[in-house]
Amino acid sequence: MQILAKGRALRAGIFSFHSCFESVLNFKSEEDHLISIVNPTKGAGAKRIVVDDFSFLKKSEDLFLKIDKNLFELSIFSRPEMKIVFQTELESIPWGGSTISCFDLTFFKSKLSFLERFLVKNAPQKSLFFLMDEKRIKNLTSSFEKVWVESMKSAYSFVGKKSISDVLCAFKGKGIGLTPSGDDFNLGFLTALCLQKLSGPEYFVLARGENIFVNNFLTELEQGFVNEKVAFFLSSFDKSDGVLQDAALDICSQGETSGADWLMGFISGFSVNGGRPYVY
Repeated sequence: MQILAKGRALRAGIFSFHSCFESVLNFKSEEDHLISIVNPTKGAGAKRIVVDDFSFLKKSEDLFLKIDKNLFELSIFSRPEMKIVFQTELESIPWGGSTISCFDLTFFKSKLSFLERFLVKNAPQKSLFFLMDEKRIKNLTSSFEKVWVESMKSAYSFVGKKSISDVLCAFKGKGIGLTPSGDDFNLGFLTALCLQKLSGPEYFVLARGENIFVNNFLTELEQGFVNEKVAFFLSSFDKSDGVLQDAALDICSQGETSGADWLMGFISGFSVNGGRPYVY
């Protein structure tokens, strides 16, 4: 296993196994801080360690990750014998991820309408883009989906009309999935606010809940970090329309609808100072 990039917000300490997915292996501290080992398709991030292949680690859930910043060392142990499975020095590993302060807002608002039109046509069918195109609602037919649609429409009615706090509370925790749709919306919404320097610590407090993944994403954003895919998306606004479309589709590929719901929140975050997003 070769480490390709290290996150800028990695914490020192010992982390126990938390969860494993196709491209992500998560470790958790006692304080519920997550550190993730990911493959290159997932991209670098503030609390991610990008490796070329971690398939051999999936064989056991009885793993511990140790980061020693004094020795610039990462170790992975297995229990009960606490045998070292993998160990490497971190000092020479390149940094991954970006800070949100790196991006210029000059091109953003001029391309938002273009991005909205593109995503209304191309975002996953069951994503929150039904809030911009009611024709999409015909794909949401179950009893749960109908209730969920009305709940999201009610939350969305706050955007551009009520306070930021009201918007965050209206979406918080709503939906299903590893990260609920409403929380994905809030993460995108807060990213847009951070870019506009409109965010404050009270908003992050309001957005936090019981979901460990959402809370860790919020912590990274509050500290000013964005992952590699988001960084590429944000940097694509001053490039060609094709590059922006490709970057948006790459975000949409995250989860069943998580990336698209993040984009819906991101676009909506530029409506807090007047006007609703363009509705089709």
